Amino acid sequence: MVLVTGGNGQLAQWINDIRSTYPNIDFVFTDVDELDITDSKQVNLIFESKAFDWCINCAAYTAVDQAEIHSETAQKINSFGAKNLALACKKNRIKLIHISTDFIFDGNSVKPYVEEDRPNPISVYGASKLQGEQEIRSILKEHFIIRTSWLYSEFGHNFLKTMM
Repeated sequence: MVLVTGGNGQLAQWINDIRSTYPNIDFVFTDVDELDITDSKQVNLIFESKAFDWCINCAAYTAVDQAEIHSETAQKINSFGAKNLALACKKNRIKLIHISTDFIFDGNSVKPYVEEDRPNPISVYGASKLQGEQEIRSILKEHFIIRTSWLYSEFGHNFLKTMM
């Protein structure tokens, strides 16, 4: 069974759209109304309510420009929320897939970034996502962190739909 957080977001909606391709996997989609990842009690309750094998964390504060204004909210969701999920995953022996961003880097590299490159975020958003990664790494020995630069789909707001 797979728990997918951020269920109303672009990536989670895409996962939901293709889940029929994986009929042997049960998915549980939650959004902030069902699971506020910044609330450790809510996180623990949902993790204890079902026998999850995986958690895909699609929940995030992704409004890059607004994060500069609402830095506390971005930090709470992207860092503290990731920490809560990692702690619950550890306690319940659940594998975590965490979606992060290339904004943890400063963008000055002339070559593609690799995992070993030194992070250097230049925005509140990037710093909050990096802190979330660090929380996960400090709590979980085994985990997956996927850094993406853009998401494109028929769901939500994205660059491709804006240009079209």
